Amino acid sequence: MGRSAAAVLMVALLAGCNSGDGIGPVQQGASLSRPALQGTSRAGPDFKHCAPWPSGSGILADGDFHGALLPKGKGWTYFSAGDIFARGWRVKKGSIAVVSPAIFPAPNGVCSIDLDGQNVRGIEHKPFASVPSTSYSVSFLFSGNGPCGPPVKTLMVRAAGQSTTLSWNLASEGNAKSGNFLPETWTFNATETLARLEFISLDPPDAGCGPVVAAISVTQASR
Repeated sequence: MGRSAAAVLMVALLAGCNSGDGIGPVQQGASLSRPALQGTSRAGPDFKHCAPWPSGSGILADGDFHGALLPKGKGWTYFSAGDIFARGWRVKKGSIAVVSPAIFPAPNGVCSIDLDGQNVRGIEHKPFASVPSTSYSVSFLFSGNGPCGPPVKTLMVRAAGQSTTLSWNLASEGNAKSGNFLPETWTFNATETLARLEFISLDPPDAGCGPVVAAISVTQASR
């Protein structure tokens, strides 16, 4: 994708944190049972919410996953197909990991999503209102989880029957554990009054460590 090493370093410095403990989500973590997922607003003393992205999520209710819950003292939580892990978001297939900034030090201390949880798939946002023939910009932070899986992570972003494919090369762009995140923007044209947004991993089924996304925002593109 032609990114420079300087850009990677810049975003890592913004994170203001050192890398995690070097153990990937496949080796260590925690899982919430389905009953615990039914009301993220009812966080008990053993859980904590993720931080919000300062500039918000545009027309999405929770593009930064600040409504997601993490067990205190744990670095990540797995969610499986069908689970609602933040407002408007559910796991499409397979499983994903919601990861604390203590493990993946994303800018501004937000949580991030490893799309290769215990197996590969992705996430989707419930349909949101859109105006046909109008362009919308999808912005997010992109990275890759390094300890396992392919050295190049592959991500597909899809909405309104359109898609784009992005890759993250660990060798040249670093990894999420070191705070290496870069901003991405993709534009799609709405075709109906509702649009559904998806982030899908294209890694091999048993990858275990995959493309990482954070701070997702959708806004109407400037005319």
